[in-house]
Amino acid sequence: MVQSVCVEVDKGTVDVAGTNGETTTQGHDGLAQRCQQYYQAGARFAKWRAVLKIGATEPLELAIQQNAMALYAIISHSPKL
Repeated sequence: MVQSVCVEVDKGTVDVAGTNGETTTQGHDGLAQRCQQYYQAGARFAKWRAVLKIGATEPLELAIQQNAMALYAIISHSPKL
């Protein structure tokens, strides 16, 4: 059986200023370097946490944009994670 090593590459969440408790995920800074290091250490799978508040008026477009999943996808796929 082949096992794949997975690593969580984000740096956690912080509140989006001016919202009612919505969050954005941090960690795009230095992500390419971290992914390369994880790949060299044997990781072949990465995950990124994007926490969106769901409610009558949430998520706000601002929170969706700040979570930037497309940027994570582009960066993490460069070292084939």
